[in-house]
Amino acid sequence: MLKMTNTSVVSQTALPIDDLRWDQGLTLPEFVAQMSVDQEAMTRRLETVQLSEEEHAAAAALQRPIRVLVMTEDWCVDCLMNLPILARLTEAAPDMEVRVFLRSRWPDLQAWFAASDITSIPVFAFLDKPFRLIGTWVERSKAAHARLALWNEEHPEVSAIRRDESLSREERKARLDPIFERLKADMETWYAEGLQAATVREIMEILQ
Repeated sequence: MLKMTNTSVVSQTALPIDDLRWDQGLTLPEFVAQMSVDQEAMTRRLETVQLSEEEHAAAAALQRPIRVLVMTEDWCVDCLMNLPILARLTEAAPDMEVRVFLRSRWPDLQAWFAASDITSIPVFAFLDKPFRLIGTWVERSKAAHARLALWNEEHPEVSAIRRDESLSREERKARLDPIFERLKADMETWYAEGLQAATVREIMEILQ
């Protein structure tokens, strides 16, 4: 049975992945090594994010082999928040492995997900050993969507800066970058205070 969380449409064609292509994906250390954005923050989160005892036990109880195809880019803040959580689940599970595929380098994978109405990243596609799709988890949890929507309401200046046609691209970036840096720090706090648990719950709903 195909289980989904925050996606509703699934392509009827098989995901274009096999053993040869799987081996071309990046391991987590390889992904971090090639990052040009947020490498230090990702390294720190991979070292510090931890599961609760209950979450660890739930992952350890997973019996079947699971492959996780991650489609993302290094600039993706939702990847920064959630990939370390997936890493902890992978370590706790008895037979789970992860490969990362950069969206810009794998257009056929991007097209497959787009045909399934999946255009946001990161995508965590959970597969069995023969690469049959179990389910997908996309972008962020429902709770994180709600928290970010509230943040957007609290920061109308972001949309105002984006709409301001008098600003050059460089001026717009100069104004937005400090705001988004503060947002990343806020998001780490939100995840520590409950959004991490929401991610774990949604992923485990797919896998159990």
